[in-house]
Amino acid sequence: MTFDYYKPFFSSQQQRLCPGVTAHQLDEATFDSLVDDEHVSELVAAYQAGDTQAKAKLPAVCWTGRTLTGKRKAADMKPTQYIICDIDHLKVKPFKAWEHILEHKRDGYDYKIRLVHVTPSGNGLRLVVKATQPFPTIIEHMEWLDSELHLSELGDYDTCVKDVSRLSFIVPRSYIIYYDQQLFMDDDTFAPIKAEPQPAQTSRKTDVDYDAIREKYSEIEFRGHKVRDIAMKYVSVMGEPQEGERH
Repeated sequence: MTFDYYKPFFSSQQQRLCPGVTAHQLDEATFDSLVDDEHVSELVAAYQAGDTQAKAKLPAVCWTGRTLTGKRKAADMKPTQYIICDIDHLKVKPFKAWEHILEHKRDGYDYKIRLVHVTPSGNGLRLVVKATQPFPTIIEHMEWLDSELHLSELGDYDTCVKDVSRLSFIVPRSYIIYYDQQLFMDDDTFAPIKAEPQPAQTSRKTDVDYDAIREKYSEIEFRGHKVRDIAMKYVSVMGEPQEGERH
C-alpha cells in the first residue's frame, strides 16, 4: 500500500507556505528517506525553538485517505482504512504513554497499531492504526480505541482528526517510538470506513445579536494584548486557515 504525501509550497496569493496540492506517492523507501532527512530534523528543532513557520515547511502525509481527483478534500478521497489518534499535551513522557497503551491492550488481540511517533511539538503522541472494527466512521473507531486503550487518560485526546483528508507532518526517525513495516504491506480489502458526505451549508434565520457579541468580547485581553489583535496578527503572518488544517 502507498499513501499520499505532500510537499509544502509558497502561495503567492495567500503569502504563506501551504500543504502541496499535488499528491506524491509515499512507499516504504520514500518514508525511510524522509524520516532520515537531516532537513526534517532541523525543521522540527527550529519549530520547538520558537520558529512557528518551520512546521509548515515539513512534508506531510495523509494516512487516512487517497485522492481520487487530485484534490485533497474529504469528498474527493477514498478511505485507506487507517485512522490516526492524536494525544496532545501529554501528561507523561511519550515512552511512558506508549507503555500505558501496551499495558491496556487485550491479550491476544491485534489492534493493528502500525506507527507511533512523537509529534513535532515534542509534547504529543500520534498513532496510525488499521481499522479492525466494523464501524463506518473514523470517529467511531477513535472512540472504541479510547475505550480499549484509555488514550484520553494520557492527555487531550483530539477528536478533530476525524476526516479522511487530515494531514500528519513527517518527523525524524528519532521521534518514532514504534514502527511496523506492515504499514506499507496492508491492503484496504477490509473496508468498513466510508467517505462521509459533507453536510450542505444552509442558511437559517436567527435572532442572535452578533454585533452585541462582537462588542462584548472585542476588548478581551491575553497577557496585555487584545485577543482580537493577536488573531489579526496571526492571520497576517500565516494566512486564512484552509480546509483540512487545524487551528
